[in-house]
Amino acid sequence: MTAVVMTAMLLAPTLLVAQDKTPEKPKVSFYGFLRVDAIWDDSKMQNHQYAMWVLPEDPAVGLANNSHFTIHPRVTRFGLNVTPVDLSEKVKASGKIEIDFQAGGTESRAGLRMRHAYFELKWGDFAFLGGQTWQLISPMYPEVHTDGVLWNAGNLGDRAPQVRLTYAPKAGKGTVTAAVALGATGAVDALDLDKNTLLDGASSALPNVQGRLALEQTLYAERPLKVGVWGHYAQEETDKPFAGETRWDSWSAGFELSIPLHKRIWIEGEGWRGSNLSDVRGGAGQGVNVLTGKEIDAVGGWVQLATKPTDKTQLYIGASADDPEDEDVLSYEEVDAADLDPVLYTGRTLNWVGFVSARYRVWQPFQVAVEYYHWVTEYKGLESGIDNRIDMHFSYFF
Repeated sequence: MTAVVMTAMLLAPTLLVAQDKTPEKPKVSFYGFLRVDAIWDDSKMQNHQYAMWVLPEDPAVGLANNSHFTIHPRVTRFGLNVTPVDLSEKVKASGKIEIDFQAGGTESRAGLRMRHAYFELKWGDFAFLGGQTWQLISPMYPEVHTDGVLWNAGNLGDRAPQVRLTYAPKAGKGTVTAAVALGATGAVDALDLDKNTLLDGASSALPNVQGRLALEQTLYAERPLKVGVWGHYAQEETDKPFAGETRWDSWSAGFELSIPLHKRIWIEGEGWRGSNLSDVRGGAGQGVNVLTGKEIDAVGGWVQLATKPTDKTQLYIGASADDPEDEDVLSYEEVDAADLDPVLYTGRTLNWVGFVSARYRVWQPFQVAVEYYHWVTEYKGLESGIDNRIDMHFSYFF
């Protein structure tokens, strides 16, 4: 079945009948923003500039409750849009390239990171996309934490190479969207359990198959009502067995919902459950238990109340949580007995965040924002990590 879907998607562009019309010359437009973040934490995160969980505050692993300050421009973003052009009487083409500076390096020599690089062909209600962009699942995200959008703390989905076919016909004042995507497994977590230099996802010889069905409808407010369901299925395989296992399933099933309460107030969020989710930013960053050879199940989601009280001001308050199954993850005692690094391998049993954010456009292209997070990560056999985090950032948009 997967082979049939893959073949149909890859052949989709060639099924369009070529016209005699000479295609227009593509045009490009630039966009982006220059940004600097000043971040203060009262506890240690796994990465203070790309935070996803709090480290355990436990004397057994020698981690103290120390504060930390960092300032960086890595979220600065530059993008190039290839504006839609007519390839024929029926087909339009567009594209996007977008980068930021979150690819490691030193503080004065940050590395470039590809965020998006794709083309899209549209004909009628259909569209075919090829390249790297957001995974099809979990299309919404909290309007905070731009450097990590609360990945592994309740929000699924990341960017990955893929081909995608979408059908989006009009439905009254809205649109129904049905889409399927075939992507690279291991693009996000780069899992290589047996350390043979081959990604375990690629070694399965199967793509990451994702699907989504959604409705967007304008009813009683300027903002549309949005509701959708989505999911994915993938596999990973190793040459070396782990507790007798060499192949693991990865799957998710979730929903999205955005409800306008007023033209300036709305509530939105997502919920999901699944197994072996590290490649889609779930399970608090845990996919497979290396000692038992079993997949790690998890459930989670996020919700936020958003308001725009004035044309210059935006306010957000919400919470997000990722709850792996306690029985599936390793305890500190098991990790210690196996002589593994306790900070890296002790299981995270819950990772949740409460947040408040305020943004103000001093001038149309210049924004000041302050975000506060109360972040808690619980561990199996170790004391929890609890962080109070403040991020103040300044952005100049162009």
